[in-house]
Amino acid sequence: MLSYRKFAVAILVGIAFFMESLDLTILNSALPKLSILLNADLPVIKSAMTSYVFALALFLPLSGWAADQWGTKRVFCLSLLSFGLISACCGLANNIIELSIFRFLQGVAGAFMIPVG
Repeated sequence: MLSYRKFAVAILVGIAFFMESLDLTILNSALPKLSILLNADLPVIKSAMTSYVFALALFLPLSGWAADQWGTKRVFCLSLLSFGLISACCGLANNIIELSIFRFLQGVAGAFMIPVG
């Protein structure tokens, strides 16, 4: 039988997986509105989507090494916290450059969060 603590950890990791999956495609539905709010063309706004996926692919192989060096719990907790804070920064971005930078950083945090979880 699963203990309460193991169940809570499983729920937390499941929520993290959901956030990561949602974040991969979340900008697709907001592209027209973002082009108006950030005063940028659609191809330029797609750079924010690309920067996320690029960072995810670039840093994914390092997550196993980081978990071996500093421990899975520490890496997961730090990446989950970073992911949340950087997500807030994405929401506060004032232009496409800020959004692309924050999305890249969000991809880095997500790359460490999912495999370690």
